[in-house]
Amino acid sequence: MNTYFDFITHVKGVEYIIAILFIFLFILYWEFLKPKPFSSLAEHLRDDAEYIKREGWRGNLRSAKTIITAPLIGLLYIIALPFIFIGVLILIAFEMLEQGLTSITHSEKKTLHKPT
Repeated sequence: MNTYFDFITHVKGVEYIIAILFIFLFILYWEFLKPKPFSSLAEHLRDDAEYIKREGWRGNLRSAKTIITAPLIGLLYIIALPFIFIGVLILIAFEMLEQGLTSITHSEKKTLHKPT
């Protein structure tokens, strides 16, 4: 650790590791306080194993594809957001321009046909 940045980065890394370890240990402690520790976890694991066997490799492949593509869809959404925002701004600007031109043309018609 040569710089202050290195020191802070190291300290923050250790803090995060300690925080995650504390959360894991608390969950473990909470399970040990139950009358039957880890029974719900074992039940859920059995249910998951039965589901995997029931669905077969095609169903599991479809689930894996969904899991793999989810971050890519999220990334596409994040990339598309600025373009959607600019498109909406342009649409609103054109609507305001149309309203302005409409009000100008209506006011010109009223001023041209006034009786003198």
